[in-house]
Amino acid sequence: MVRCAGAHIFQKLRSKLDSKRLVDLAVSRYDENLSDEEIKGLVNFYSTALGKKVITLLPRITAELQQDGQALGQQTGRDSIEVLSEHPRISFRP
Repeated sequence: MVRCAGAHIFQKLRSKLDSKRLVDLAVSRYDENLSDEEIKGLVNFYSTALGKKVITLLPRITAELQQDGQALGQQTGRDSIEVLSEHPRISFRP
């Protein structure tokens, strides 16, 4: 019963996704940043063995980099607080 309900909920949620809108947004971003020749070059690249490997790995690499960047930002924040606490007479006002 739970599995059936989960599938039903997933189907309802999926029906709310506007995949055409997402594709339109992606096309717009690529169009803003790349020429037609560059896009053709990407299509050719992604048709190669290396391009297919990149397609497979890029989501994981991107997620790992986001985590790494978040951890680095948190550490930098802690380090900044430490440095500022060593100089209590410095006042920062917006």
